[in-house]
Amino acid sequence: MGGTLSLIRNAGTALWAAKSDPLGGTRRFQASDDEQARRRPRMTRELKSAVVNNEFVYHFQPQVDLVTGECLGAEALIRWNHPLFGSQLPGRFIETAERSGLLLELTERSLTTVATFARRVNARREKPLRFSVNVSAGELLQHDMAEILDRVLRLTGADPAWLTLEITESMFLSDTPGVMEAFERLREIGVGLSVDDFGTGYSNLRSLERFPMTEIKIDRTFVSEIATAPSRRVIVRAIIELGRALGLTVVAEGVETEAQRAMLSEMGSPVGQGYLFGVPTDEECFAASLARQATGRTDAA
Repeated sequence: MGGTLSLIRNAGTALWAAKSDPLGGTRRFQASDDEQARRRPRMTRELKSAVVNNEFVYHFQPQVDLVTGECLGAEALIRWNHPLFGSQLPGRFIETAERSGLLLELTERSLTTVATFARRVNARREKPLRFSVNVSAGELLQHDMAEILDRVLRLTGADPAWLTLEITESMFLSDTPGVMEAFERLREIGVGLSVDDFGTGYSNLRSLERFPMTEIKIDRTFVSEIATAPSRRVIVRAIIELGRALGLTVVAEGVETEAQRAMLSEMGSPVGQGYLFGVPTDEECFAASLARQATGRTDAA
Protein backbone atom coordinates (compact mmCIF):
# COMPACT_ATOMS: atom_id res chain seq x y z
CA MET A 1 0.00 0.00 0.00
CA GLY A 2 2.82 2.37 0.91
CA GLY A 3 4.43 1.82 -2.50
CA THR A 4 1.15 2.51 -4.27
CA LEU A 5 0.58 5.74 -2.34
CA SER A 6 4.12 6.84 -3.09
CA LEU A 7 3.60 6.11 -6.78
CA ILE A 8 0.37 8.12 -6.82
CA ARG A 9 2.01 11.02 -4.99
CA ASN A 10 4.96 11.02 -7.41
CA ALA A 11 2.61 10.90 -10.39
CA GLY A 12 0.70 13.86 -8.99
CA THR A 13 3.93 15.79 -8.49
CA ALA A 14 4.99 15.11 -12.08
CA LEU A 15 1.54 16.19 -13.29
CA TRP A 16 1.82 19.52 -11.50
CA ALA A 17 5.32 20.00 -12.94
CA ALA A 18 3.96 19.37 -16.43
CA LYS A 19 1.06 21.78 -15.89
CA SER A 20 3.49 24.53 -14.88
CA ASP A 21 4.82 24.44 -18.44
CA PRO A 22 1.79 24.20 -20.73
CA LEU A 23 4.05 23.86 -23.78
CA GLY A 24 6.35 21.22 -22.33
CA GLY A 25 4.25 18.10 -22.91
CA THR A 26 4.49 15.03 -20.67
CA ARG A 27 7.01 14.87 -17.84
CA ARG A 28 8.64 12.13 -15.79
CA PHE A 29 8.84 12.35 -12.02
CA GLN A 30 12.04 13.96 -10.74
CA ALA A 31 13.31 14.13 -7.17
CA SER A 32 13.72 17.91 -7.52
CA ASP A 33 9.98 18.17 -8.29
CA ASP A 34 9.19 16.40 -5.01
CA GLU A 35 11.45 18.76 -3.06
CA GLN A 36 9.77 21.76 -4.62
CA ALA A 37 6.34 20.28 -3.87
CA ARG A 38 7.23 20.03 -0.17
CA ARG A 39 8.35 23.66 -0.09
CA ARG A 40 5.38 24.95 -2.06
CA PRO A 41 2.85 25.44 0.79
CA ARG A 42 5.21 27.70 2.73
CA MET A 43 6.26 29.57 -0.40
CA THR A 44 2.61 30.08 -1.36
CA ARG A 45 1.82 31.58 2.04
CA GLU A 46 4.80 33.91 1.80
CA LEU A 47 3.88 34.97 -1.74
CA LYS A 48 0.30 35.79 -0.71
CA SER A 49 1.68 37.98 2.05
CA ALA A 50 4.19 39.55 -0.36
CA VAL A 51 1.43 40.51 -2.80
CA VAL A 52 -0.60 42.10 0.01
CA ASN A 53 2.46 43.94 1.35
CA ASN A 54 3.65 44.99 -2.12
CA GLU A 55 7.11 43.45 -1.68
CA PHE A 56 7.81 43.20 -5.42
CA VAL A 57 9.86 45.78 -7.32
CA TYR A 58 11.37 46.14 -10.77
CA HIS A 59 14.98 46.74 -11.69
CA PHE A 60 15.72 48.22 -15.11
CA GLN A 61 18.61 47.30 -17.41
CA PRO A 62 19.24 49.75 -20.26
CA GLN A 63 19.01 48.86 -23.94
CA VAL A 64 21.19 51.12 -26.05
CA ASP A 65 21.97 52.06 -29.63
CA LEU A 66 25.18 50.14 -30.39
CA VAL A 67 26.54 52.95 -32.57
CA THR A 68 25.68 56.11 -30.63
CA GLY A 69 25.36 54.71 -27.10
CA GLU A 70 21.97 56.41 -26.71
CA CYS A 71 19.58 54.72 -24.28
CA LEU A 72 16.53 53.49 -26.19
CA GLY A 73 14.71 51.70 -23.40
CA ALA A 74 15.13 49.05 -20.74
CA GLU A 75 14.12 45.55 -19.76
CA ALA A 76 12.11 45.53 -16.53
CA LEU A 77 13.25 42.67 -14.29
CA ILE A 78 11.06 41.69 -11.35
CA ARG A 79 12.58 41.18 -7.88
CA TRP A 80 11.00 40.04 -4.61
CA ASN A 81 12.27 41.95 -1.59
CA HIS A 82 11.88 39.06 0.84
CA PRO A 83 11.83 40.31 4.46
CA LEU A 84 14.30 37.60 5.57
CA PHE A 85 16.27 36.55 2.50
CA GLY A 86 16.55 39.87 0.67
CA SER A 87 16.25 40.35 -3.08
CA GLN A 88 15.02 37.18 -4.81
CA LEU A 89 15.29 36.52 -8.55
CA PRO A 90 12.15 35.39 -10.43
CA GLY A 91 13.44 31.84 -10.80
CA ARG A 92 12.85 31.41 -7.07
CA PHE A 93 9.16 32.29 -7.04
CA ILE A 94 7.49 32.64 -10.47
CA GLU A 95 6.65 28.94 -10.81
CA THR A 96 5.01 28.82 -7.38
CA ALA A 97 3.14 32.05 -8.12
CA GLU A 98 1.74 30.51 -11.30
CA ARG A 99 0.74 27.24 -9.66
CA SER A 100 -0.93 28.99 -6.76
CA GLY A 101 -2.97 31.30 -8.98
CA LEU A 102 -1.12 34.42 -7.79
CA LEU A 103 0.79 35.11 -11.00
CA LEU A 104 -2.07 36.83 -12.79
CA GLU A 105 -2.54 39.39 -10.02
CA LEU A 106 1.22 39.81 -9.73
CA THR A 107 1.53 40.35 -13.49
CA GLU A 108 -1.20 42.99 -13.60
CA ARG A 109 0.37 44.83 -10.67
CA SER A 110 3.77 44.57 -12.34
CA LEU A 111 2.53 45.88 -15.67
CA THR A 112 0.86 48.75 -13.82
CA THR A 113 4.14 49.57 -12.05
CA VAL A 114 6.17 49.51 -15.27
CA ALA A 115 3.56 51.49 -17.25
CA THR A 116 3.41 54.12 -14.50
CA PHE A 117 7.20 54.40 -14.50
CA ALA A 118 7.27 54.61 -18.31
CA ARG A 119 4.82 57.52 -18.21
CA ARG A 120 6.92 59.28 -15.57
CA VAL A 121 10.18 58.80 -17.51
CA ASN A 122 8.73 59.74 -20.89
CA ALA A 123 6.81 62.79 -19.68
CA ARG A 124 9.59 65.19 -20.71
CA ARG A 125 11.38 63.12 -23.34
CA GLU A 126 11.23 64.09 -26.99
CA LYS A 127 12.06 60.49 -27.94
CA PRO A 128 10.25 58.11 -25.56
CA LEU A 129 11.86 55.01 -24.10
CA ARG A 130 10.35 51.56 -24.53
CA PHE A 131 10.15 49.14 -21.59
CA SER A 132 9.96 45.36 -21.98
CA VAL A 133 8.35 42.95 -19.51
CA ASN A 134 8.54 39.14 -19.46
CA VAL A 135 5.22 37.27 -19.72
CA SER A 136 4.84 33.51 -19.23
CA ALA A 137 3.32 31.16 -21.77
CA GLY A 138 0.70 30.10 -19.23
CA GLU A 139 -0.55 33.65 -18.80
CA LEU A 140 -0.96 34.15 -22.53
CA LEU A 141 -2.73 30.83 -23.03
CA GLN A 142 -4.96 30.81 -19.96
CA HIS A 143 -5.89 34.49 -19.50
CA ASP A 144 -7.01 37.42 -21.60
CA MET A 145 -3.75 39.37 -21.57
CA ALA A 146 -5.13 41.94 -24.01
CA GLU A 147 -7.93 42.79 -21.59
CA ILE A 148 -5.45 43.09 -18.72
CA LEU A 149 -3.20 45.39 -20.73
CA ASP A 150 -6.11 47.53 -21.85
CA ARG A 151 -7.10 47.96 -18.20
CA VAL A 152 -3.51 48.83 -17.20
CA LEU A 153 -3.14 51.38 -19.99
CA ARG A 154 -6.42 53.10 -19.14
CA LEU A 155 -5.45 53.24 -15.46
CA THR A 156 -1.93 54.62 -16.00
CA GLY A 157 -2.42 56.72 -19.10
CA ALA A 158 0.68 55.16 -20.64
CA ASP A 159 1.10 54.93 -24.40
CA PRO A 160 0.99 51.24 -25.51
CA ALA A 161 3.95 51.94 -27.81
CA TRP A 162 6.08 52.32 -24.69
CA LEU A 163 5.61 48.68 -23.70
CA THR A 164 6.91 45.39 -25.14
CA LEU A 165 6.00 41.93 -23.89
CA GLU A 166 8.85 39.40 -23.99
CA ILE A 167 7.73 35.86 -24.81
CA THR A 168 9.87 32.72 -24.82
CA GLU A 169 10.69 31.10 -28.14
CA SER A 170 8.92 27.89 -27.05
CA MET A 171 5.59 29.65 -27.68
CA PHE A 172 6.17 29.07 -31.38
CA LEU A 173 6.08 25.31 -30.86
CA SER A 174 2.51 25.44 -29.63
CA ASP A 175 -0.48 24.48 -31.74
CA THR A 176 -2.75 25.49 -28.88
CA PRO A 177 -5.87 27.23 -30.19
CA GLY A 178 -5.93 30.91 -29.40
CA VAL A 179 -2.17 31.59 -29.46
CA MET A 180 -2.29 33.53 -32.73
CA GLU A 181 -5.46 35.34 -31.67
CA ALA A 182 -3.84 36.37 -28.37
CA PHE A 183 -0.82 37.79 -30.21
CA GLU A 184 -2.96 39.62 -32.74
CA ARG A 185 -5.13 41.22 -30.05
CA LEU A 186 -2.04 42.47 -28.23
CA ARG A 187 -0.68 43.98 -31.42
CA GLU A 188 -4.03 45.66 -32.08
CA ILE A 189 -3.68 47.40 -28.72
CA GLY A 190 -0.28 48.69 -29.85
CA VAL A 191 2.20 46.96 -27.52
CA GLY A 192 5.31 45.31 -28.95
CA LEU A 193 5.95 41.55 -28.93
CA SER A 194 9.49 40.26 -28.49
CA VAL A 195 10.91 36.74 -28.88
CA ASP A 196 13.19 36.27 -25.88
CA ASP A 197 16.37 34.12 -26.00
CA PHE A 198 16.07 33.65 -29.75
CA GLY A 199 18.21 30.84 -31.13
CA THR A 200 18.01 28.51 -28.13
CA GLY A 201 14.65 26.90 -28.99
CA TYR A 202 13.36 24.96 -31.93
CA SER A 203 10.93 27.31 -33.64
CA ASN A 204 11.04 27.27 -37.40
CA LEU A 205 11.45 30.39 -39.49
CA ARG A 206 7.97 29.97 -40.93
CA SER A 207 6.51 30.50 -37.46
CA LEU A 208 8.55 33.66 -36.94
CA GLU A 209 7.21 35.00 -40.22
CA ARG A 210 3.63 34.01 -39.36
CA PHE A 211 3.38 35.50 -35.86
CA PRO A 212 2.99 39.31 -35.49
CA MET A 213 6.25 39.90 -33.63
CA THR A 214 8.10 43.22 -33.51
CA GLU A 215 11.44 42.20 -31.99
CA ILE A 216 13.85 39.30 -31.49
CA LYS A 217 16.49 39.10 -28.77
CA ILE A 218 19.70 37.23 -29.54
CA ASP A 219 20.42 34.90 -26.63
CA ARG A 220 23.41 35.86 -24.49
CA THR A 221 25.09 32.46 -25.03
CA PHE A 222 25.75 33.43 -28.65
CA VAL A 223 26.91 36.94 -27.80
CA SER A 224 29.32 35.78 -25.08
CA GLU A 225 31.44 33.84 -27.58
CA ILE A 226 31.07 36.06 -30.61
CA ALA A 227 34.69 37.30 -30.40
CA THR A 228 36.23 33.83 -30.04
CA ALA A 229 33.98 31.34 -31.87
CA PRO A 230 33.53 31.77 -35.65
CA SER A 231 30.44 29.56 -35.61
CA ARG A 232 28.76 31.92 -33.12
CA ARG A 233 29.50 34.88 -35.38
CA VAL A 234 27.84 33.10 -38.28
CA ILE A 235 24.72 32.43 -36.20
CA VAL A 236 24.54 35.98 -34.84
CA ARG A 237 25.01 37.50 -38.28
CA ALA A 238 22.27 35.25 -39.66
CA ILE A 239 19.83 36.30 -36.89
CA ILE A 240 20.57 39.97 -37.54
CA GLU A 241 19.98 39.54 -41.27
CA LEU A 242 16.80 37.58 -40.57
CA GLY A 243 15.48 40.33 -38.32
CA ARG A 244 16.27 42.99 -40.89
CA ALA A 245 14.54 41.01 -43.66
CA LEU A 246 11.40 40.59 -41.57
CA GLY A 247 11.35 44.20 -40.37
CA LEU A 248 12.05 43.27 -36.74
CA THR A 249 14.15 45.10 -34.18
CA VAL A 250 17.11 42.96 -33.10
CA VAL A 251 18.42 43.24 -29.53
CA ALA A 252 21.68 41.52 -28.56
CA GLU A 253 21.62 40.36 -24.94
CA GLY A 254 24.60 39.88 -22.63
CA VAL A 255 26.94 42.45 -24.16
CA GLU A 256 29.81 42.70 -21.67
CA THR A 257 32.89 43.85 -23.61
CA GLU A 258 33.77 46.60 -26.05
CA ALA A 259 34.92 43.94 -28.53
CA GLN A 260 31.46 42.36 -28.51
CA ARG A 261 29.79 45.75 -28.97
CA ALA A 262 32.03 46.64 -31.89
CA MET A 263 31.46 43.32 -33.66
CA LEU A 264 27.70 43.46 -33.19
CA SER A 265 27.62 47.04 -34.46
CA GLU A 266 29.69 46.08 -37.51
CA MET A 267 27.25 43.24 -38.22
CA GLY A 268 24.35 45.68 -38.15
CA SER A 269 22.73 44.83 -34.81
CA PRO A 270 20.98 48.07 -33.81
CA VAL A 271 20.41 47.51 -30.08
CA GLY A 272 22.39 45.95 -27.24
CA GLN A 273 21.76 45.07 -23.61
CA GLY A 274 24.27 43.94 -21.01
CA TYR A 275 26.68 44.87 -18.23
CA LEU A 276 28.80 46.94 -20.63
CA PHE A 277 25.99 49.49 -20.64
CA GLY A 278 24.71 49.07 -17.09
CA VAL A 279 23.56 46.61 -14.44
CA PRO A 280 19.87 46.38 -13.53
CA THR A 281 19.01 49.18 -11.09
CA ASP A 282 15.88 50.30 -9.28
CA GLU A 283 13.55 53.03 -10.53
CA GLU A 284 15.28 55.93 -8.81
CA CYS A 285 18.80 54.92 -9.89
CA PHE A 286 17.67 54.33 -13.47
CA ALA A 287 15.88 57.69 -13.61
CA ALA A 288 18.94 59.42 -12.13
CA SER A 289 21.14 57.79 -14.77
CA LEU A 290 18.87 59.12 -17.51
CA ALA A 291 19.03 62.60 -15.98
CA ARG A 292 22.86 62.49 -15.95
CA GLN A 293 22.91 61.42 -19.60
CA ALA A 294 20.57 64.26 -20.53
CA THR A 295 22.76 66.77 -18.65
CA GLY A 296 25.84 65.42 -20.41
CA ARG A 297 24.27 65.92 -23.82
CA THR A 298 23.24 69.46 -22.87
CA ASP A 299 26.74 70.31 -21.67
CA ALA A 300 28.27 68.86 -24.81
CA ALA A 301 25.97 70.96 -26.95
